[in-house]
Amino acid sequence: MDKDILVLYTGEKVVPDGLRDVDYARANKLYGRQLGIWWNYPVSDYLEAKLALGPVEKLPMAAEIPAIFFNPMKHAELSKISLATGADYALNPGKYDAQQAWHKALKAQYGSLAADMEAFADQSQHMVVSWAVIGPEDGAELRQQMNAYWQNPNDESRKKLLADLSKLDQSIVKLQAELPPNILRECQPQLEQLHRIVQADMLGVQVLAGEKTKADFTKVLEEVKAHDKDARISETAARAFVDELYTHMND
Repeated sequence: MDKDILVLYTGEKVVPDGLRDVDYARANKLYGRQLGIWWNYPVSDYLEAKLALGPVEKLPMAAEIPAIFFNPMKHAELSKISLATGADYALNPGKYDAQQAWHKALKAQYGSLAADMEAFADQSQHMVVSWAVIGPEDGAELRQQMNAYWQNPNDESRKKLLADLSKLDQSIVKLQAELPPNILRECQPQLEQLHRIVQADMLGVQVLAGEKTKADFTKVLEEVKAHDKDARISETAARAFVDELYTHMND
């Protein structure tokens, strides 16, 4: 190729779990030129039922990159969260902090709703199919609390988990009521599904504590399952916990 042609590199896969400095340098050497980067996050055309609402992460930190392109979702407004973090990265790759940039983007874009939007977006970051893995884990702190509950399902861990789930549910309700219509249209299915999932989580915990009946939980579980294909969210945290609760009820 002509030496003036800019080659864009996606990493070792089309949608990889990061691009290390050493791998970027190796690719530059192979092509005999400084490669640009085409980063496939937050694009979701391969998993349209899910929203990619996390920061860009795991990109080269020390390299001089001639160009970088971030591929957005079809959801223009919601793509701005990740794209803003990408702008911070492009300005100074060596000092980029993914979580700091993410908090900054949410605050700038959502103002008084930033904390509630963060609670929602935290559950919808990780994109996984058979050939793609990218984005931070969904609901990492909530998952830790759920694990703590399973390790020691006493009154203290139960109350803490229920409080966390209730707080998340309150954020969902607030977003449904106060998000601008153009943004709400882009995330309404996922907001509604996360609300169902959280309701099932809370009911399931109460069933295991003898406070609710299994029939109450089963009804919501069926609603969750009916919408799984249309709206995916928090698959390894809140959604996985629903199935774990069901399994414990039937042991």
